[in-house]
Amino acid sequence: MGRAYRGIYALQVARAENLLGDVDGIANVFVRGSKGARIAPGLSDIDIVVLLEEGSSPALELAALERVGALVRRANLGAPLIREVQVFTRLELALLAKLQDGLYSSLLVDSVAIGQGAALPQVEDAPELAAESLLRELCFRASRTLQHLFQGTMVERGLAARSYAKSLAVAGEVERGARSSEGSRRAYATGSRVTVSYADVLSMFARIDKVLPPAPEVTDIEPPSPHPMIQSAVSAVRIWFAPFHGAPGITAAVLSGEGALESDVRFYVAVDPAHPEAVNTVERLGSASRAGRFPRIASSRSSVPLVVTPTQLDRSVYLRWTATEPVARLRHGITIIGAPSTPRASLGEMQRGLVLNWLGNALRVREVLMGDLSEKKVFAVRDAMAGLAPALRAFATSGRILTRHETPPANLESFARMLREPAFRLELLRQLRDVATGPCAALLGTASWSGRR
Repeated sequence: MGRAYRGIYALQVARAENLLGDVDGIANVFVRGSKGARIAPGLSDIDIVVLLEEGSSPALELAALERVGALVRRANLGAPLIREVQVFTRLELALLAKLQDGLYSSLLVDSVAIGQGAALPQVEDAPELAAESLLRELCFRASRTLQHLFQGTMVERGLAARSYAKSLAVAGEVERGARSSEGSRRAYATGSRVTVSYADVLSMFARIDKVLPPAPEVTDIEPPSPHPMIQSAVSAVRIWFAPFHGAPGITAAVLSGEGALESDVRFYVAVDPAHPEAVNTVERLGSASRAGRFPRIASSRSSVPLVVTPTQLDRSVYLRWTATEPVARLRHGITIIGAPSTPRASLGEMQRGLVLNWLGNALRVREVLMGDLSEKKVFAVRDAMAGLAPALRAFATSGRILTRHETPPANLESFARMLREPAFRLELLRQLRDVATGPCAALLGTASWSGRR
């Protein structure tokens, strides 16, 4: 069986190499999880990372993106070939390497270049950042496992099994004091699945609480103020959550938001994993979510409540896309039940989280420019360009933390039309480059590139 899958992957990789091997503006292409020895039975498509030529103009970069998008769509018309395309500049990969990010680690341990161009940058020895990256991955995967279980479909249960397997691998590494995500990435690359229940997730939450590092309380000189997106969700959330007032194990419930991404409102429910009735309470929350009664919070990343522990609520900066949530909660958060929470985070944690958010946004911008104009993707790009870019600039130049858009974003339909205009598409790429070379590099210190031709 393994030999057959290796043959399939070899054929698919050869197709990808023929497809993308001669596109102007591309320095190299890396195949993730498909060309090495770690085979994922049941999957025959591949994921690729495209590295852009250093110093290429926005016009050349745009032409390369449009060409790659067209080639991938054409190749996928028959048998699916490429599932995911992620496009980075050299500096962006260097920033990921400096942050010891899991995506970059996956390229190191589970990818092969299909060209002879630029190599991957070498990872600097930064054990503290590697540990932070592992914790961020652990918190995110455990939270995602529960969200998948809440949604309850067969597909979501399968995703929960994969996410939980990954969280188990990461938890083991964190508890051993590991400074690399190689083990977890190998587990994920082979498509590992582990049967998971609500009790398993709460047990994982308890393990996470033991390894989260201490941090100072977040303080803010700005007084609390209303946030229109959060305010608009309060009434519906209070009604939905009313049956859970006094539920065993629930210690707090808070409406908050990412901050830098103004419309990313989220509803946190803190549950004590050691409470004897905590599993039953979480099962009830899941049932209520699956019944379709959870209110649709405008433009939230999550369609279900985000269940965490009280400790994780305090250290929410370790959940993904939450770089400035601790400050946003102080300024705009609304406590539904329980005592007001005390978010804890260092400035460095928030800075690094913002840079990671931006690098994720750069991927989404390029996906849009390659032809993915889905409403969800267009909205994410619009919101990030309106909020995340100014937040990074303010943080890097003056230390200010923005939790509201300084300039209202464009109407979504208008923004979608603008994305079809060549001049605006070029301007987006210029902004990606300006933010990466300016505030991102400033917040992390100069990120060097040690790849070679």
